[in-house]
Amino acid sequence: MKKDITELFYWVDEFTDNIEKEMKSYQLPATQKARVPTRVPGLCVGEIMTILLMFPDSPCRNFKYFYK
Repeated sequence: MKKDITELFYWVDEFTDNIEKEMKSYQLPATQKARVPTRVPGLCVGEIMTILLMFPDSPCRNFKYFYK
């Protein structure tokens, strides 16, 4: 059974973007130069949260088959 998860992803993505902005406003300024990561993640936080929210309702046993 396939579901349209576009609306769920929109709300989760907006929520995670606002949380990240709020967290950055409370952080202390960096005194040293921050290290730049060498690898960029393939999924954004909103996508990961959407997958985690949809997985329990699916008949899949693992994330590999659920994501495909």
